[in-house]
Amino acid sequence: MIIVRAAVPAILMVGLLAFAGQGDAQTPQAKRPVAKPLIGLDLTPEMESVQGRSMCMQLTTYEPGASNTEHSHKDRPEVVYVLSGKIIDHRGDAAKEYGPGDSFTADRNTMHWMENKGTVPAVMLVTGIAARECAPAAGR
Repeated sequence: MIIVRAAVPAILMVGLLAFAGQGDAQTPQAKRPVAKPLIGLDLTPEMESVQGRSMCMQLTTYEPGASNTEHSHKDRPEVVYVLSGKIIDHRGDAAKEYGPGDSFTADRNTMHWMENKGTVPAVMLVTGIAARECAPAAGR
């Protein structure tokens, strides 16, 4: 009888721990976002001040055969992330093709133009600093 009395608290404790463990097993852990740094651009040498400037993010699409004209990024640096398709970035005599998951920058020394020679649209997420307000998205 003394052995049984001593065992009861131990059995109850094991039961409570098992019950508490079941509760944790049934409660799913919250999933957390994963951030993967892609590319950066030090703004210190890019411009004297950000006064009067905005950071803008835009979705840019180049349809097959589309291109832009050569331009400079002095005082308006950008970082670009290619979502789909392929884009060719021309800088002087050098041309480099970027595809899904690739990223690149355009800093104060960049003079370039881009084109899509593919058969599908090239879609890019472009973030830059400009001396203007960002255009609001439709419906805002």
